Amino acid sequence: LLAGCSSPDSELKTTTPTLVPSPSKTAPAIKSLRDADLGNTTWIDPLAASEKDSKVMLVDSKASDEFSSFELGKIVYADLNGDGVDDAVAAFTSTSGNAYWQHYIAWVATKQGPVQVPGEIAYTHNCGSTVRSVVPAKRGIKITEYLRSDFQDTACSENGPLKQERTVGVQKSARDDQYHLVRTDQPGGYGGYCHPEAKGETIAVSIPIYSAPNAKSKMPLKPQAMMGYMAGP
Repeated sequence: LLAGCSSPDSELKTTTPTLVPSPSKTAPAIKSLRDADLGNTTWIDPLAASEKDSKVMLVDSKASDEFSSFELGKIVYADLNGDGVDDAVAAFTSTSGNAYWQHYIAWVATKQGPVQVPGEIAYTHNCGSTVRSVVPAKRGIKITEYLRSDFQDTACSENGPLKQERTVGVQKSARDDQYHLVRTDQPGGYGGYCHPEAKGETIAVSIPIYSAPNAKSKMPLKPQAMMGYMAGP
């Protein structure tokens, strides 16, 4: 019996496998701070008297030294600098004796990792100004706060008489290549506090104010005796 090789069936066609590209394994250039471990990193204390004493290493969201205790509180995530990546604003509490401060500090997501922005967006202080809410906004973070006035007596258990709302973002300055807080809801300078005076943001007082002590002054100004609002650090 002879076996021969027959020609292939003309109806059979050879197909070329389709190559499907594999998903990219390249990580995004800047990672959202939602996954950052801010509770185990080094912070800069806004109240520190010197740069040497300003670094606070949090471990499990807490730290302490000879004089103060520190604790990380609620974190709010929002795009602070308009790059489409979530940054963070965190409540950073410091206590020393009877003094209590809750600072709201911004962190920016960068290619090198989280970077703390110098200064603070707002703060709550015992028998001082009070932050009511911190929420994400279209161009940063919206702060609602009550400012205490030296012109009106208000119990420490109550909010200050002046309600203020601000939206604060972050910009990188070309002059020093550093991140800075800035108002984004209306024209304002660096720092996140500056804003034009608007109707309803003042309280009428009846005491005379002089630009400098003189012979006609009934109330000369003395060192550490200026009166006004606790509107910023």
